[in-house]
Amino acid sequence: MISPPASLSAWLLLLPALLVGFFLPGYLTTLRLPTPARAFTSVIASLLLLFAGVLLCDLVGLPLSLPVLGGWLALASVGGWCFSHGKIHAAPPRVRPRDGTTPVWIWLLGGSGLALCALHAAIEPVAGWDNVFRWNHLALMMRATERIDYYPPVSTEDFFLYPWCDGIPPLVSVSNLWIYLFTHSDSGSLISGRVAIELALIAALAMRLSGKLWGTPGPGVTLLALVCSPLFLYSVFIAQETGLTAFVVLLLAVLLAEYRDSPWLSTALWLGITAGTAALIRDYNLLFVPLAAVLLLTQRASLGHALVALCAGTLTAAPWYARNWFKTGNPLFAHDLGGLFPSNAAHLDAMRTIRLEVSRLGEISHFVVWVPILLIGLGLPALLSLGSLRRFRTRIAPAWCLLLAVALLWWLSIPSTAGRLSYSMRVLGAAIPLMCVLAGWFGTKLLGRPLITALAGIFACLLATDTARRSWAFLYHPKVAVWPYEWVTWRNTLGDRAVKTQVEIWQVIAREAGDQAIITEAASAAALSVHAGGRTTTVFSPLADPIINPIPPPNFSSLISALLQNQVRFVVLHDNNQIYRDDSEIYPQLRMFYANPPTARSNEILVYDLRFLRDEFTRLGIYLPVQTKAKPPDSGSDGEPIAPRG
Repeated sequence: MISPPASLSAWLLLLPALLVGFFLPGYLTTLRLPTPARAFTSVIASLLLLFAGVLLCDLVGLPLSLPVLGGWLALASVGGWCFSHGKIHAAPPRVRPRDGTTPVWIWLLGGSGLALCALHAAIEPVAGWDNVFRWNHLALMMRATERIDYYPPVSTEDFFLYPWCDGIPPLVSVSNLWIYLFTHSDSGSLISGRVAIELALIAALAMRLSGKLWGTPGPGVTLLALVCSPLFLYSVFIAQETGLTAFVVLLLAVLLAEYRDSPWLSTALWLGITAGTAALIRDYNLLFVPLAAVLLLTQRASLGHALVALCAGTLTAAPWYARNWFKTGNPLFAHDLGGLFPSNAAHLDAMRTIRLEVSRLGEISHFVVWVPILLIGLGLPALLSLGSLRRFRTRIAPAWCLLLAVALLWWLSIPSTAGRLSYSMRVLGAAIPLMCVLAGWFGTKLLGRPLITALAGIFACLLATDTARRSWAFLYHPKVAVWPYEWVTWRNTLGDRAVKTQVEIWQVIAREAGDQAIITEAASAAALSVHAGGRTTTVFSPLADPIINPIPPPNFSSLISALLQNQVRFVVLHDNNQIYRDDSEIYPQLRMFYANPPTARSNEILVYDLRFLRDEFTRLGIYLPVQTKAKPPDSGSDGEPIAPRG
């Protein structure tokens, strides 16, 4: 969807929104809980307070409005301050002795690279494709409806508001919602504030852990490595879940390192809370709850401290998954977990279709193409991090374990990613900061070697410059040439995205449909139509049962009649995606539509007006605003092809 521009007043309110929503409440409410990383755990606590506020509003029926959520945060902040009596209790961090200085140019180059990434998020707001129908869409719908009872979607009315079959914890969406409420705007450019906060937190945590492991030279190398990874910058600027996940995983590594030096019970407690927060960002991050407890045992923790961390993580994540269970009968909706819990049949079919399509990437020829792209995306951190294996093996073990855990989650996510292997790589964005931390060992090699330092600086400047440009179009053109430094590729990518959104056609369809329903197989298209005012849903909705029913009607006319009885006016399909075509092999009824010419066509969008098809079978050409040629019917079609246009 096209994001509206933000007003000057909204930009002025952005900084207070970030402070009030993402730092102050957590800081004030946890003053009595000792922590070795107060600034970072305050962000965790603030996010949890926001999330709890949304769940409480849903439970008692209060609107998700600024007065209600703001009042909740104010009440928690004042209560926490009164309870703490203004005293700060902090676990003392153990700092390695300083053994050198970091050149100023490193801070300038690193800061410029991160700032450019945040600027990219403002110029090309909420650019991740899943934002269209998932993360940002849910935030906009919560702001418009002031409720979240339709998520996860189960009923027909639920799917009219949220078209994808999802039960992912909405911490990212709640963060966006707060920004929209506080600034009185729904401009996606404002989410660049959250992106900037994530970049700052990731950089600060990575440099802190690098300094703890490698001394003063480590943080500078770590910062340079961050801005020399196109995949990292890309994974954060798209404003999805990867930035917050990277921050939380890094904080786990920092807390583990601090616990090893100062084994405080409160540090173990914060470790569990942080792991539980990871599970509220994405469901597969539940892995970090038991993993954090196990890694704590490797840091000479007692069994009691490990159990505290495990219980804290479980209790932090439990409310959302309990709500999922109560609403859908499945705590991990919409995964069926081997048939143990109920799920959505159409969603399971869609996942099988995606796995079928992605499985074709298992051929050696595809890996020859994708391995270089992966190496280009990882950049300098992947190369330098390997050198840490021979240094401080015990201290760096937790970082390597967390890194490998993220890599495992990425590998498991590939078969479920409709965007194929290239889009699934964003999951690795959470592992790259850990690679950058491990690459900090290289800083010790630069001490007392001016020539090597100068050559490394020149190389880093060239690489960071290329990375900054490459990250802006990484998904579409990861292997774009190094020279010359042009931005034409990125501008062309913007044009391609604008064509694919097709906002105007959805406005026309929504206006024509009125109070009647629209069904499409693409969740992103359904979300665009919803924002255009249409009552639009996907094949996951009970409304689409005539299409996905395993018992097909005898002919195309019967199918149209069944849909019209469900108050469906339009069926809109796409002609440019193999996954959608594979769906037609699953559902004979869907194949009936593809076997017949649409009543209208706009680029790859095929529009079927059911009312017209019912009444005017033999005069389709009269209705068509764009004349198209009829496609020959599929050989295996169960439908009755409509007569050719006269």
